[in-house]
Amino acid sequence: MTKTTRRKKRSFRWLTLVIIGAVVLGAVQMAGRIDRLIDMNNQVAECQVRLAEAQAVYDDKMATIDLLDNPAYLERVARENLGMVKQGETIVSVVRGDAPAQTADDTSASEDAEE
Repeated sequence: MTKTTRRKKRSFRWLTLVIIGAVVLGAVQMAGRIDRLIDMNNQVAECQVRLAEAQAVYDDKMATIDLLDNPAYLERVARENLGMVKQGETIVSVVRGDAPAQTADDTSASEDAEE
């Protein structure tokens, strides 16, 4: 072999190594970008779920606000939650039947037990 042939082979080897190195470097960078893209897609999916939940809560609150324009709803809320009654109505309390009844004898017996 002559010197020119050896130089061509050496330059070809170096060129091949440089190209292979560039391809490997590009593949590593692309893999990092693909991982980042996958992470971003997962974050987008999580945000979409949270947005849907927030939208459902918002819609529920808006429906409640719309009910506040209804006088019958306001009256029901005032009666159930606030214990309000209309003027002239009588309040009736219902006592549970399973609650033990306390009589005058029970109170004196409990006072004796404490002494």
